[in-house]
Amino acid sequence: SFRLISVIISLMLAVGLTILIPAMSVYHEREMENRMRELVYLAELNILESEAGMPLTPIEPGCGIAVLSTEGKERWFGHPDTVALVEGMTPRAWDDRFPAQMALALSALAGAETSPALISIKTKMLTREGVHSRLKMHEKLHLAFPPNAMTKALHRFLFTGVVLVIMAAVLIGVPFAMVLQWLVMSPLRSMIMSMAAFAEDPYWPTDHAHSVQFDGIMSEAADALNCMATTARNELVQRDKLASLGEAIAKINHDMRNVPLLPSKGEEAEGRGGKGEGSRLSVANLHGR
Repeated sequence: SFRLISVIISLMLAVGLTILIPAMSVYHEREMENRMRELVYLAELNILESEAGMPLTPIEPGCGIAVLSTEGKERWFGHPDTVALVEGMTPRAWDDRFPAQMALALSALAGAETSPALISIKTKMLTREGVHSRLKMHEKLHLAFPPNAMTKALHRFLFTGVVLVIMAAVLIGVPFAMVLQWLVMSPLRSMIMSMAAFAEDPYWPTDHAHSVQFDGIMSEAADALNCMATTARNELVQRDKLASLGEAIAKINHDMRNVPLLPSKGEEAEGRGGKGEGSRLSVANLHGR
């Protein structure tokens, strides 16, 4: 039914969104690591280009990276305006734990950032990803990103995820609901109808439980229900027969008690003899007077 389909689709949407929201944390972490890796590659390229006296490859606006020069001074690569914004800021250590990434993802999703993000990372975290040797000598790098750098990416991720969840819920939920309706709901409804019909008129044989073809445990339940109804029906019929027989016997007994008994021959003779003596005694009394 439509109600069952709606319930199943709603449950699948709830499960999908429950999985999708925490997945934003993982997506934010992976996307930020990719962007940091690209920024580090550009910084490596800028170092090589500066040593060769070549024009520096421009870094994405709003982004920058700070490394220590051979003289021990902090050296920035990036747009001058970006460098001017972040030079006095205290860098925030990169934290890849789930709560921290979830908080950053939600903040980026809301677009609540008003200042550039300055992140401090350990170089060995990126050397595993193939950072060149010129940056391996530095223990830490400071990476600058514009405010809300991940907002658009997270919006796309969330929109795509919601669309996929809705499509999955519809494409999976509707067939699942139909199969559930056929295998479970219809047999249960049929057995409920059989029980209701038995409660309304236990003497009338019904077999609603087998009006729908099904196998397995539902079929066993329908057989047990019909067996129970048949047994109860037979007991009721037998009880009614015994009750009718008892009523008939009681009526016969009552009628026999109310029938007047006829006198026997001896009682009739005694009755006539007594009547004659009474007559003779009356005549004798008359003569004595």
